[in-house]
Amino acid sequence: MKDRKYYIVNIIVLSITLYFFCQIISESIIKKALEIKTTSLMPLILLGIMIIYILKAIRLYFIMLEYKISLKDFIKVYLKTAFVSISIPFKVGEFFKIYCYGKEIKNYRISTLLVLMDRYFDTIPLTIILVVLSISGENKFSSLILYMLIFLIFVTILYWVFPSTYYYLNQYFIKNTYSDRGIRALFYLSQIKQLYITIKELVKSRFLILFILSSITWVLEYGILAALFTNIGKVFKGEEFVEYINAVFWGNHNEYINLYISLGAMVLFVIAILVYGIYYRRKR
Repeated sequence: MKDRKYYIVNIIVLSITLYFFCQIISESIIKKALEIKTTSLMPLILLGIMIIYILKAIRLYFIMLEYKISLKDFIKVYLKTAFVSISIPFKVGEFFKIYCYGKEIKNYRISTLLVLMDRYFDTIPLTIILVVLSISGENKFSSLILYMLIFLIFVTILYWVFPSTYYYLNQYFIKNTYSDRGIRALFYLSQIKQLYITIKELVKSRFLILFILSSITWVLEYGILAALFTNIGKVFKGEEFVEYINAVFWGNHNEYINLYISLGAMVLFVIAILVYGIYYRRKR
């Protein structure tokens, strides 16, 4: 059973999220309602957004498979954390996701690692798409692409050099330290090794399926953004897709990008209300 602190944190975070949600709804959907041709592509766009979040949820569930979170609890946590993540800029929702899943599996270090791996597999195909758009001339090489490349290179190098680094440090501490500090260092080193083993098993057994799911998700997202722009009579190019990615990371700017983000937030909000409503009725 969750403690009072968990529920208080959830209430505070979700209250802040609802404030941002109401803002982006009022600034996009309400203002652009007359431009949206609901009789054409909108039902397919909303369905596509729903499929994207289903695929993202499946990817994260594959990553967390060994930790035996019930499907019901996983879906409940995913819906509220995804809603927070899309409504609040700067990816603040990822920290909330770490907190909530850490509470479920009773280990915040593991939940941090699992969410980091989810971001890693999500970033690989996205970076490829952005680099291809830059090479093709549809977009300039932005700072965001550089940050993503740095993140991918850093995590990959860390993964490959850890075994040799661990062996060297382990031998050094065993042979050259006899103090309590050295013993503590060996203990922390063994904890880090356990985290590395977790990552290694995950990468070895699920890399391809996670990469495929992430790739399909981003291709769908690109296509749905293009469909939305077509639906409101606007031209969609690679620059608009990059602007969308920038909006997700750094904050919302373009009113049409805000429209897409608010549609995604609205889809998650409606599904979350339905799921939590069904759960509450069954519980009663």
